[in-house]
Amino acid sequence: MKKTIIKIILGCCLYALLPIAGNSQSFVDATNDANVVPIQLISFNAVLQTNNVQVSWSTATETNNSHFNVLRSLNGKDFSSIGTVQGKGSTTTVSNYSLTDASFPKQNLYYQLEQVDIDGKKTLSSIVLVKIDANNQIQVTVFPNPVKDKKLSLTINNITQGNYTVTVLNVAGTKLYSQQLKAASNVAVSIQLPQQLQAGMYMLQVQNETNTVRFAKQLLIN
Repeated sequence: MKKTIIKIILGCCLYALLPIAGNSQSFVDATNDANVVPIQLISFNAVLQTNNVQVSWSTATETNNSHFNVLRSLNGKDFSSIGTVQGKGSTTTVSNYSLTDASFPKQNLYYQLEQVDIDGKKTLSSIVLVKIDANNQIQVTVFPNPVKDKKLSLTINNITQGNYTVTVLNVAGTKLYSQQLKAASNVAVSIQLPQQLQAGMYMLQVQNETNTVRFAKQLLIN
């Protein structure tokens, strides 16, 4: 009698676990290693420049990565692809990517990164917002670009009067140089960058004290 009761209890327990085990399979990667991730994303940014939006991102590692689709939306919900960038397959070194959105609507825009595996599986990044004022866009001009001898001239138009910070960052978002300036509607300033900055791609960022104005431009240093 006791053995019969034990068998009935065990049978009920196994039956109760079946739906759980079945559902869990949809979350297991085809490699049977739930810890494998297709990419390790370091950063994903979209910044307004003078005549385009520059979308850039960096990965620390990639595993069977086929390509990226850069997605854009007008409402933050309905996204469509505006371009494709090939991935590196499998790598354990930092990789930097970018795509220029040159034909964007003059309104606030949302961007998202879609990563596609070699086998077709997809993952999505977080969403970033680019605020655009169609009537009074901030205009930032850097000359020369590529920068030579670590010297550049920076012109900013269509900004409100106040205190601003000019910052140079590397692709990982680390601040390498910063300068304070006061500006009215327009400002022109010469900048001498540190000589120890090595040749490569950087981001020049301009923002005010309240962070209501934030603008970034890609900077190439020779």
